[in-house]
Amino acid sequence: MLKSSKGSATVELIASLVLLIALALGGVQIALTLYARNVLLAAAHDGARRGIELGRSPAEAEALARDFIEDAAGGLVSRATVSAHARSEDNGIVLQVRVTGMIDVPGPVPIGIPFHTQATSSRANRP
Repeated sequence: MLKSSKGSATVELIASLVLLIALALGGVQIALTLYARNVLLAAAHDGARRGIELGRSPAEAEALARDFIEDAAGGLVSRATVSAHARSEDNGIVLQVRVTGMIDVPGPVPIGIPFHTQATSSRANRP
């Protein structure tokens, strides 16, 4: 005769829910990681673009990028460093902003992901 399967539906439901919750939390962790990555990319781009358009110094471009990271990333980025330098070329000025940091995303697998990016913007000399 077959053994009783009483209570097996409960066990299967619990196993399915645990798997579903783990997948959902993993998806949220991936989304937060990509968001933090995009914030760092946008901070470098925004610092370089606004620095060159507004005629700001490299120190001001660094501050713009740093403020962008603090406002948008919250606790997702740690040890963020921003550096900027400008150089003169024959036809204008080139401003480069570098952003490095650690993406710390909370979740089922709390790992830190090192990140580095740079953005360059230029402005031609005006006649």
